[in-house]
Amino acid sequence: MKKFLAMLLALALILGLAACGTAEEPAAEENDPAAEAEGSVTMTGAEASVARPTEPTLVSIAGGSSSGTMFLLANAMALALNQYSPDVFNAAAESTTGTPAIIEMLNNGEVDFGWGANNTVLDAYEGTGTYEGEPRTNLASLAYGYEQPVQIVVRDDDSIQSIADLRGKDFGVSNAGSTTELNARMILSFYDIDYIDRNDLTPQYIGESQASDLIANGQLDGVLANAAVGSSGMMTLMTSGDCKMLSIDEDVVEQICEANRAFIPYTIPANTYDNQPEDITTVAVVNYIYCRADLPEELAYWFLDTLYAHNDDLVATHKSGETIIPENAGVGMVIPMHPGALKWYEDCGYTLPES
Repeated sequence: MKKFLAMLLALALILGLAACGTAEEPAAEENDPAAEAEGSVTMTGAEASVARPTEPTLVSIAGGSSSGTMFLLANAMALALNQYSPDVFNAAAESTTGTPAIIEMLNNGEVDFGWGANNTVLDAYEGTGTYEGEPRTNLASLAYGYEQPVQIVVRDDDSIQSIADLRGKDFGVSNAGSTTELNARMILSFYDIDYIDRNDLTPQYIGESQASDLIANGQLDGVLANAAVGSSGMMTLMTSGDCKMLSIDEDVVEQICEANRAFIPYTIPANTYDNQPEDITTVAVVNYIYCRADLPEELAYWFLDTLYAHNDDLVATHKSGETIIPENAGVGMVIPMHPGALKWYEDCGYTLPES
C-alpha cells in the first residue's frame, strides 16, 4: 500500500512539473515579413521592406564567352556578392555562348541571374522571332546594364563603301544562333541580303576577335560585332590599319527601331577608334541584367543592394560598369521587373518608367 501511494505521489509530481513548463512556454507566432524586415537597411539608408537573409544561398550568374564583357561583369558581380554579402550569397559566374543560351538556362532554372541582350529576351518572352509560339516566361528584369551597338567593320577597300556592297562577300556574323548572328540576319535583310535562304553572301561564323588577321590576309571581307564600345576585340580590329567602319543608313536605322522596340539609334563619335575619322550611325541594344521569375524576392532585393553599393568594383573590371546605376533603372526594359527588384527601387526612392 505504501509503495502504491509513493508511485501516485511521484506521478503527480511529474505531471505538475510538465504542466508548469508548458504554461511558461510562449505560443509559436506566425512569420511576419514586416517584423522580420525590421532593422534591415538598404545602401541608401532606407528601411528595407524585405528581410535580409541570415543564411547564404548558392547562386549562379551567367555571362557570355569567357573573354567577353558580359562574363567579365558577371564574374565581378559574383566576387562582389561573396565579398560584401557572404551572409546572403555564395555566388559563382558561368560562361556561355551568349544570350540565347542564358535565356534557356534562366527559363529552366539552371542559373539564377544572367546577362542578356534585350532584343533577344523580348522575342523569347513574347514567343516571337526565332521563339515563335514557344515563349520563355520564367524571366524577369533586374537592372540596366550597358548599351551594345552594332559595329560593322570591313577591309579598307574601295569596293566596299556601304552595307549594300557586302553582297557576294565573305562576312563574319559571329556564332550561329547567337544574338549577334540574329542581328546580322535582321540588319542585312533591310538591304535585301539573305544568307540563310539565299546565298547573297558567304557567312563566316566568327567574331571580331578572330577577324583581324583574316581581314589583313584577305581571307575575310568584314565582320559584324555586337560589342561594347572600346572592347578589346574592337580595339584590336580597328588598330590594324587594314579596316574601316561602315554606318547603317539613317532611314534603315529608323526602320529597324520601328520594327523592334528593343533597338535604339546610336552614334559612335569620330575617333573613338583608330582609323575612324567620322561619326558612325548605327543601332544598339541594351544588355540588361535578368533573373529567373521564380527567384525568391529576398535574393533579387539584396542582389541589387549589393550590386549598386559596390558599383566601383564593376567599373574597375570594365568601363561598361559605369552605367550600372539605379538612376538608369527601367531604361531599355522590355519584360516585367522582378517583384523583389520593384520593392528595392520603391524603398530607395527610384521611379521606374510607366512603360
